[in-house]
Amino acid sequence: VDGSPSGGEYSILQGFSEGHPWRTLLYTSGVTARYAFAGQPERLIGAADLPPDRRQALLERLQKEADRGNRVVAFATKSNEKGNDDSIGF
Repeated sequence: VDGSPSGGEYSILQGFSEGHPWRTLLYTSGVTARYAFAGQPERLIGAADLPPDRRQALLERLQKEADRGNRVVAFATKSNEKGNDDSIGF
């Protein structure tokens, strides 16, 4: 399916499951793979390449929203060369 912002081809959807608290979409274009994730905020924030102060601010905001009774889902993207899935960081 074409239609990603970069014109890549949609190739994989991996849904939520036990031990895998996020959904993964994969788009490919040439030698680049672009992953899109949605799921458990703590896991995605922990895996993100963020400065410690930004990570802490996000975790504090997450806790504040959860304390209010709001359901929170995180979204993230990652690009890398095809076949290099180890760099995803989960």
